[in-house]
Amino acid sequence: AFVQGRADLQLGHPRDALPLLQRAVELRQSTVDAVSPVLAMAQIGLADCYLDLGDSAKAVDLAAAAKRALGSHREVGMQYLRPFQNLERRLRQVNLMAKHG
Repeated sequence: AFVQGRADLQLGHPRDALPLLQRAVELRQSTVDAVSPVLAMAQIGLADCYLDLGDSAKAVDLAAAAKRALGSHREVGMQYLRPFQNLERRLRQVNLMAKHG
């Protein structure tokens, strides 16, 4: 579900990606530790999807959960950090746009 959801998102189809990415988060929540980087990746993907759909509040919540997960590890690979950094950059842009209307 995650790979297909990310592919749909990259192709510009966030509505198609949403149920797949929601399912990926649900599956990973039920199978891995709450601070697993694998779960964080699914949360980041779903947050990106919510941003594409204009729901920044849900994206912020998911980003916070991913940050807690990634921050609980002494070292995290760039394959996890880079998507999170991109998400944080997008969230900052949304906040700036909201402030400057």
